[in-house]
Amino acid sequence: MATGKHDILRAALRAQGWLPGRDVTVFSDGQVGLQNIVLSATHQPVTHILDWFRLSMRLRHIEQAWEGIRHLHDLNVYLRDVAVHVPRLRHLLWSGYVREASEAVTQMLAQLDQHPGLRDATGKLRRLCELINNLGTYLAQNAASIVNYCRRYWSGQPISSSPAESAANSLVNARMNKKRQMRWSPIGTHRVLQVRAAVADGRLKKAKLNLAV
Repeated sequence: MATGKHDILRAALRAQGWLPGRDVTVFSDGQVGLQNIVLSATHQPVTHILDWFRLSMRLRHIEQAWEGIRHLHDLNVYLRDVAVHVPRLRHLLWSGYVREASEAVTQMLAQLDQHPGLRDATGKLRRLCELINNLGTYLAQNAASIVNYCRRYWSGQPISSSPAESAANSLVNARMNKKRQMRWSPIGTHRVLQVRAAVADGRLKKAKLNLAV
């Protein structure tokens, strides 16, 4: 039985019909850990896509920060680039226009750096600047992994790992939660999750029926 994480992943991929040489797509928040595990399990290059949910959350934080201050002190007038680009960022990245989004971030940061309100007592404008700056760094680090999410979505292809995470959370119930006192070995955890997954997708019931025939 496969016990190492690479062996387990490779066995799981094969169970889903994967064969060596076929492309594997990995969704992540940009961290290389998961990509490296899949690389080691498949012994071949993989396609990495930045998870849209993670990217969308960063955009949401910027949108909320701007919405909270844009009507103060006529910032819509003094920060015209910010007023124009904040609503555009989501559309640009949803359509895979990384270069255009990065240019918009650069223009917004340039305008924010010139605004004396960055030294305001509330710090709200400074917080907006930090969020935009962090997004710019995030885009630079993951530019090659940002795709046309709109096209993938309308063609029925996944754009996020959220469905898989939701399924995993439903399998790992309260008894296996880290906050509980019950301790699980890696092998024991894997075996229990295998059974729960088989129950969830009907494989266990099908196997029992086959045995009864």
